[in-house]
Amino acid sequence: MPIGDEVARLPQEWFLNTPVLWLGALVLISTIRGPLRNAPMFIKKLLSLAVASLIALGLLAALVWEPVIKVSKASPAFTALWILLLGLAPIGLIVSFLKILLSKSNQKRTLATVGSPVQRPAPDGRGDS
Repeated sequence: MPIGDEVARLPQEWFLNTPVLWLGALVLISTIRGPLRNAPMFIKKLLSLAVASLIALGLLAALVWEPVIKVSKASPAFTALWILLLGLAPIGLIVSFLKILLSKSNQKRTLATVGSPVQRPAPDGRGDS
């Protein structure tokens, strides 16, 4: 049986849990900062949007997990905190999307600093002893 069939038959919960989503976000972040460091800005923005989505979905998956919902119903303070976090997740996602989409490219500044001459201290005349 091909691997794709085995993955497709697994229950949905294995993919939509918080650790897997956050691990996926970390892998994408390391990919953006590592091998794709010099990739076109369009690709980097697309991957950054994926990172923001994975983090927000992970937080939402953690907040709607049954033990967390039971704890949130235990006291009014926990309920208020749960509602606050549940509201902040989509707001944070929208703000992240806007920040990523409206950010400017850093490549021009980087290229300008790479080509600049290196500043060396002037010799003081004492010699190298």
